[in-house]
Amino acid sequence: MQKVTVLGAGVMGTALAIHLAKQKNEVKLWGTRWDNVTIENYKATGKCEKLNTDIPSGVEFFLVDELEKALQDSSIVILAVTSDGIRDITESISHYINKDIIIANIAKGIEEKSLMTMSEIIEDSLSGQLKNIPVVKIGGPLRAIEVANEVFSEAIFASKNIEAARILQRTFKAPYFKSDVTTDIIGVEICAALKNSYAITIGICEGMYENMDNPKAAMIARGCMELAALVKAKGGNMETTLGLAGIGDLYVTAQGGRNRALGKLLGQGKSMKDALEEMKNQTIEGYSAAKVGYKLAKTLEEEGKLKLSDISLLAELYRVLFEDKPAVEALKDYWSN
Repeated sequence: MQKVTVLGAGVMGTALAIHLAKQKNEVKLWGTRWDNVTIENYKATGKCEKLNTDIPSGVEFFLVDELEKALQDSSIVILAVTSDGIRDITESISHYINKDIIIANIAKGIEEKSLMTMSEIIEDSLSGQLKNIPVVKIGGPLRAIEVANEVFSEAIFASKNIEAARILQRTFKAPYFKSDVTTDIIGVEICAALKNSYAITIGICEGMYENMDNPKAAMIARGCMELAALVKAKGGNMETTLGLAGIGDLYVTAQGGRNRALGKLLGQGKSMKDALEEMKNQTIEGYSAAKVGYKLAKTLEEEGKLKLSDISLLAELYRVLFEDKPAVEALKDYWSN
């Protein structure tokens, strides 16, 4: 049994808290300033309506101004905030944690300015005796509602410190939840950061060829091949993309959600501007990820570690999202080259 603090009371943070509490861990769930109403509702009802489930009575709830109390005596801290909040939350918790803690992270992304992954940002934000704290990336095909409702799921825990990854593996283990461990944290991070972008291409195919499977299957396969090229160029293990972090997570992401929905509108011939307006300007994670991913690829090319021809699908997607190239034209150009 571990003492776990989950930071971030969105659906994924809440789902992880529910799962961990069911495994008899001591769980604290802390909400950011955007989660105050959510935390108060949890306290009042003991339910999460978005996940359609009760929250185990053992979960303790903490508001934004109770961070120090939420972290007290914890052995594992899980960061479940948005990617743009990772640096700030890591700096905030550094005042209240000690060197014996494990930091796990489920946020995904690459910082545009530095091109750092989330785990690299966490490591960069720690100083002094905290510099050697193990950082574990939680990856794989994990839909929050399924994790919370005991649907069979598999994850992968990645860390430079393999024993820290194994501790997470044991902490999460359940009859309906199993996992792998790996030291290839860069591979798991790259897959998590860019799978949303490749899900857009699958949506484009859906818009172009509704109810046809060949093109969508090709996008999944090619997406994983391009992820493998990027992972290798960053010093990771290409085989990571063949497992839970790569093809597993991409498959789940491509089954639905906003990334695929955007792609479908583009595949039906709508402009990027019109597609975003139809989606009421919702946040599309794959949109911003494609921009950063393409920037990363160009940087790796300049360093002699990658050829842009290795990521031709991502390059065409970039032209659709940021250079107003029609999606149908982009996919036809991809297939003809």
